[in-house]
Formats: sequence, C-alpha cells, structure tokens
Amino acid sequence: MEKKKIEEFVEKAKQAKSPEEIEAAAKEYGLELTAEKAQELFDKLKASAGRALSDDEIEAVTGGSIRNPRFAMAVYV
Repeated sequence: MEKKKIEEFVEKAKQAKSPEEIEAAAKEYGLELTAEKAQELFDKLKASAGRALSDDEIEAVTGGSIRNPRFAMAVYV
C-alpha cells in the first residue's frame, strides 16, 4: 500500500467515532482488521490524542495484518 493511502486511512481512523468506523475504513483501503483490532486501535488513538503512536503501538494493533510493512510508521493524532 502506498504511503499516501496509509496516511488517508490514518486520518479516517483518527476521525472515527467508533471502532466500527475504523473497521469500515480499513476495508475501504484493503486492510484486514478484526473487530477486536479495530477496537484496540480506536482505544489507542483516543488515549494518545496529541502525541504520535509509536511503531510498536501500531504493530501491536495491526498484528502484522497490514500487507505492507511500511505501515509501521509514526501515526500522528
């Protein structure tokens, strides 16, 4: 997945009002996130408002399910 698409997904995830919105956004971008992982990402994004998620935090949420390893980049919320 190209960097621009990843950034677009991250922006949608940051604006999500529910884990279901994150899950839908992931599907839109061809990513595979379970409902549990979408909930985990939602919780982390809300808890980390104002700081960047670390590569480890993103990897913990995606569990390697993202097809492109470049997804493990800093996510600014």
